[in-house]
Amino acid sequence: TGRAGSRYLAALLNEAGIKTLHEVHSDLDRWNGCDALGEISAHFVMQMDAWPEARVWHFSRHPQPFVTSLLAFGFWRLHAPSIHPHLRVTGDRVGDSFRYWVDWNRRLLAVPAPRRTTFRIEDVSREVVTRLADTIGAEVDTTKVVPAWNERQDFAEIPTTVEVEVGEMMETLGYARAC
Repeated sequence: TGRAGSRYLAALLNEAGIKTLHEVHSDLDRWNGCDALGEISAHFVMQMDAWPEARVWHFSRHPQPFVTSLLAFGFWRLHAPSIHPHLRVTGDRVGDSFRYWVDWNRRLLAVPAPRRTTFRIEDVSREVVTRLADTIGAEVDTTKVVPAWNERQDFAEIPTTVEVEVGEMMETLGYARAC
């Protein structure tokens, strides 16, 4: 999903030799010649069965800086009811942002493991890039890849209305439970 580090990951993949587009949305003609597509649109995840050869690289980002970034970006003003109609939006932007983080991670974890490779964006390394390339049969040169995730640690406080579900997902993804 947007604000999770997809632009950063796309840049690393391109450096390694995996031709990757970022945020193509519905312009599928731009896929020609690409090895990977950095996509944030909900309809692709919900229609995975339409592309049996597709692989999902599910990466998460710690929820608190993710939410801070989502709010600073103005996500709810720009995207919410039209792109994510499945999400229960309450009007509490902080709580809804955490709920959105949980919802997307649940959706991606539901993709069967042979089709899905899960990792945390904070942990991306040359080895992770090589592992991703292996899932699509691509050859890579990771000598040019310089992972430099340097996140400013701004943390949104987790509202009590979502702390249980956020805490459970944090544990599932290997983040220390903040609740």
